[in-house]
Amino acid sequence: MSRPRRRRSWFRLRRSTRFAGIEPGGRPLKGQVWTHSEAVYQEPGVHPAWRGLAAGLAVAEVALLAWLVAAPGFTVRHVEVRGLRHLTAAEVTVVAGLDRPVSIFAVDAQAGRQRLGGLAWVRTAGIQPQLPDRVLVSLTEWQPVAVFHAGPGGRRLLLSDQGTALAAAGPTEPLLEIEGPAGADPRPGGRALD
Repeated sequence: MSRPRRRRSWFRLRRSTRFAGIEPGGRPLKGQVWTHSEAVYQEPGVHPAWRGLAAGLAVAEVALLAWLVAAPGFTVRHVEVRGLRHLTAAEVTVVAGLDRPVSIFAVDAQAGRQRLGGLAWVRTAGIQPQLPDRVLVSLTEWQPVAVFHAGPGGRRLLLSDQGTALAAAGPTEPLLEIEGPAGADPRPGGRALD
């Protein structure tokens, strides 16, 4: 009775190792060549102290980054606005979101440019943070080329060369007068003419 058991177990061993690509004696099957030992395919052991050190360094980096963002030395203190003719520096800093204390690393230049682009007078805008506590805002404003009014009784508005209403015109502007069809007055930033 013991003999059939041996055959079965040897058959099972032979079958399982053959599917793994080796013969029961630990040699490769016919036609196979081994080039590496099995130790090459095992993951190297990492000492737990190294893992703890790596985790500690990651926590220290996050803490340093949080300190840099919140440090009072990097709070925006000076906002310089260049290229103003019709707007004021106070208007520009409020619209750009630079009127309240903010870290120089948290200044969102793209969002500020988009908000400034929504002003009727602004043609182009640029926001450049400068370490440690300064932000430079540079603007190009539209220049009025004509005065527009809708119908004979319409409100007088300054127009850009793109036909956009900029602001209310003064009583005596030395610009070309354009009288459009009677209707609603365009809002500043809206198109008055095509």
